[in-house]
Amino acid sequence: MNSSQNELGYFPQMPVCDKHLSSELNSDFTLPDYKCEIRRLLSVVPCVVPPSEYVSNASAQLDGDVCYKILYLGADGELYSLNLNDKYAFKIPLDFGFYAVNPDELTLVSDINAENVSARVLGPRKLNLKSKLSIHALGFSPELHSPNLVGSHNIASVENLVNKTQRAKIKVSNCDEETVTDFIPLDAASDSIRAIDCYSSVTVSECIAQSSQINVRGEVILKVLYCNDSASALPQCAIRKIPFSKSFDCEGVDSTYECSCQGLAKDEKIEVQENGISLEATVALYARAQKNDQSSYIADAYSTEKETELSYSNIKIPRALKCTNVNLTQNEVNSLEEIGISRDSKVVDVCATAHAEEHTLENGRISIKGRCDYQVIHFLDGEYACKTISAPFKYDIDCKAIDNDSPKKYFTKINAASSKARSDGERLFLDSELEFDVFVLDECEATLLSEMIFTQSRDKHNDELLLCYPDREATLWSVAKKYGEPVSAIKKRNSISETDTAIKRRFLVI
Repeated sequence: MNSSQNELGYFPQMPVCDKHLSSELNSDFTLPDYKCEIRRLLSVVPCVVPPSEYVSNASAQLDGDVCYKILYLGADGELYSLNLNDKYAFKIPLDFGFYAVNPDELTLVSDINAENVSARVLGPRKLNLKSKLSIHALGFSPELHSPNLVGSHNIASVENLVNKTQRAKIKVSNCDEETVTDFIPLDAASDSIRAIDCYSSVTVSECIAQSSQINVRGEVILKVLYCNDSASALPQCAIRKIPFSKSFDCEGVDSTYECSCQGLAKDEKIEVQENGISLEATVALYARAQKNDQSSYIADAYSTEKETELSYSNIKIPRALKCTNVNLTQNEVNSLEEIGISRDSKVVDVCATAHAEEHTLENGRISIKGRCDYQVIHFLDGEYACKTISAPFKYDIDCKAIDNDSPKKYFTKINAASSKARSDGERLFLDSELEFDVFVLDECEATLLSEMIFTQSRDKHNDELLLCYPDREATLWSVAKKYGEPVSAIKKRNSISETDTAIKRRFLVI
């Protein structure tokens, strides 16, 4: 259409991809010389860094890192840690159809998870890491216009049937990486303290959209595992919580948007100093925002001067359901005998990862079911060992009450923070703060006019009076299209108000 009619065919953020893909990572690593040789691996915790995006007219390339945090037993019988990175890459096909768009303006929502992680020692300083990566990627194009007009025509002769629908407006943004620091004071002499590892995570307590900005508050949680080499005591854990507040740009959002934020802390550095341990980590925030808005599109058209051949497209329109951060405290109690840990064992440390396994939506509530896997490090008779314990969880979130049968798109990232474990000799107590970054869409279908080819001129009736007796299924639009007359002209001849679309007469004067 010409510029005056493009707004009627304007349909922002049309879906151009909806792909589920998987990839296997399988890499060998060699430890640097300054690291103690590996005697046995105890725990492996993966962290998938959100990808960098490179978009062309045909595909989107998503590249990133999987960071593995590894705790192992050294050749000297002590605990040590490793941080190893592996690369991943996904090529996501895009389908822009015949529309001319700028691929740089593509909005891409992706959810990448590492599953079935395994590690194997190949030698004193060599190990192999395997994991399965799965991705769900949704792509939404920038501005699209319909229909495409072919052949000579008078634009003023074109009559449009304009429909309206609710659809999601989606925004994504991220902030610049920042460094956070803290210090753990210790009473012991610094030359006897050895820092083993530092686990970091980010929890979001508030995420609000305002005037092209997203405001986020939360905490960076740093958990340090350290030991006193001059004593016979077991390693100890210290947890530090650093509050943060951050505002970053997200063009076009306002207070009517729901938003959520996923935080990532990486590249941890720990250093033993004179009076304690200094901590440092790099923090990045990744945000999504969405709301439903009304959009107009051309569903049908005809010319009052020429015959036309029409083509239509069925499209799936995304609608916003939920975008939020929520938190759940998980407390689990297990019998030591039932899980196979001796009552004489001493709990040293625990790390946890959580995954969503099932989503359901019913009566305006989203139910998320999944599991949290705890890797419990314990000590008995001079030996360290690891026991993995899986604890199920369920969390319900209020949502818009809509058609439960419409297809849903769930993106749920769960962060298990502040994990703790303790034993009373009979039972094992596990605690973790589960933070959910929840992003949910559903979809409806619409039929758009995609192409309009103008052919020969219409044969106009020369009758002094032409009467039409419409059937029950007829509408003013279908009658006007059949006879090639403007809808406004038929309304005027039959004294039908401009706002009325129903036929309430036995016959119409054409």
